[in-house]
Parts: sequence; C-alpha cells; structure tokens
Amino acid sequence: TAFTHAHLTNGRGTLPFLIEPAEPGFRKVRIRLEPGYMTSAEGDVSSPYGIIHVQWEIKDGKLQKSCRLPKGMTLLEGEEV
Repeated sequence: TAFTHAHLTNGRGTLPFLIEPAEPGFRKVRIRLEPGYMTSAEGDVSSPYGIIHVQWEIKDGKLQKSCRLPKGMTLLEGEEV
C-alpha cells in the first residue's frame, strides 16, 4: 500500500494532523500538527506496519504532544511531534 498522506477523521470531520511517509516504504514518517481552532486532539491511523497514535493538547498556553509509532518506524528528525 502506498500512502502519500493521511488526515485522521473522527466521524465529524478531519482532525488536525498530517501523517505522511518521509521516505519510500513508510519506515520514516513526518507528523505535522494543523490545530486551527482546536485546543486538543488525539487519534490513530493505520500504516503498513501498524497503528500510529498522535495526541496533542494546548494547556496553560503550552503545546504538549506525543506520538507512538509501530516497531521499526521512526519519526523524521526535527519534525513537530
């Protein structure tokens, strides 16, 4: 399966994440936040190697963020999450 990018959805619309492969094969990913008007979001997206989980929240004016990647996948160095 080839992915160019994925926006997570919650059944009501698109959540503010962009997940895309950073190189062919989807072993390295790029995750970008697109918060818009939201102050928090959390979601999962399937990849060829398993589920990618992203969570972020703006609390006390500071952005707190995290992600969990399947074994063997890495986040591209210098990316947002």
